[in-house]
Amino acid sequence: MEANPILLKVGWTVLRLNDLNLFSTSTAWLNDDSINFYYEYLTQNKETKDVLLVSASTGALMVYEDIEELKDILAGLEFPSFKYWLIPVNDKKDPTSTGGMHWSLLCYDGENFYHLDSIGRSGNYSNAKIIIEKVSKLYLKDQPVKVIMEIDYARQENSYDCGMYVITASESILDNVLAGKGDALKELKEQLTPKYIKKKRQELYALFVSMLKEQNKEALKLLKPPK
Repeated sequence: MEANPILLKVGWTVLRLNDLNLFSTSTAWLNDDSINFYYEYLTQNKETKDVLLVSASTGALMVYEDIEELKDILAGLEFPSFKYWLIPVNDKKDPTSTGGMHWSLLCYDGENFYHLDSIGRSGNYSNAKIIIEKVSKLYLKDQPVKVIMEIDYARQENSYDCGMYVITASESILDNVLAGKGDALKELKEQLTPKYIKKKRQELYALFVSMLKEQNKEALKLLKPPK
């Protein structure tokens, strides 16, 4: 049997055994595949006509690729069709290296860019600025853009929940937009407490297990008890 088999498929994304285990372990750091999978799940299961959820993988390309290549890569995403853009940001500086150490979220709300970083100022700051510069040149040429890199935002109390803050904040912003709230970023600090983030990780694991029960029951025997 394959060591890390595919358990679930949603749209263009897959969730492998090791990815699912990241949600079952309370101290695991989410990878780009796990973020991609939940973003695609939200896209497939909620109304997202006003919110563009950019995959973590594409967010990395937005840092490394030059403008001309990036223009072709992003063409299918239709950025101008959406008011809100949500882009995961990683602190990796070298595209030839593996992984990174931290995730944050870049949000554009039709007027401003906000950098939502659950540890405050980090190495992600410079990569977020690079992304802002590139997407502004591509899609906001005739618009005055006010760049707000930091706001009073929720803070993680450990070294591993950054990815959970990214996907939880993204879903909260999406839900606020769907509810018609004028400020979709309002009250994120109050909502995204460490206790809530821990609960959300458990809920996501339970969600994916329930999907397995419907789509891939045989895979249930591969799961280990949550830690």
